[in-house]
Amino acid sequence: GDGKEFIVEIQIDETDILKIKNNQKVLLSIESDKDNVYEAYITKITPYMNEKSKTFTAEAAFVKQPAVLYPNVTLEANVVINTKTKALLIPRKFLMQGDSVMLSDGQKIKVKTGLKDYQNVEVLEGLKETDEIIIPKK
Repeated sequence: GDGKEFIVEIQIDETDILKIKNNQKVLLSIESDKDNVYEAYITKITPYMNEKSKTFTAEAAFVKQPAVLYPNVTLEANVVINTKTKALLIPRKFLMQGDSVMLSDGQKIKVKTGLKDYQNVEVLEGLKETDEIIIPKK
């Protein structure tokens, strides 16, 4: 190619490989550009597993190329295997270790989480839509 069209190579764990199909949506976070999430789609899945890492290699193409991208950069890929239209979502930065959140009155409560993406996490139990939560102090 002309160097402007990058193919992303991602490793898919053997436990997830049956959930992955061509043209499936992928959300990419590039280590050197953490402020942005890029959308891509699966273009190829290799039919053999790497015995050492227990992973399959898949390729993905960007929907819209990043303005600047260098070969061999580190990135994190999340293949979208499920979506919901009605869900209670909170930003991931509000979720504390052990799946807890901090209410605005300082009370820490445990929640049951569901689907996650780079920015949000679904709360299945433990939190109401009217509850006010705060970002936990580090």
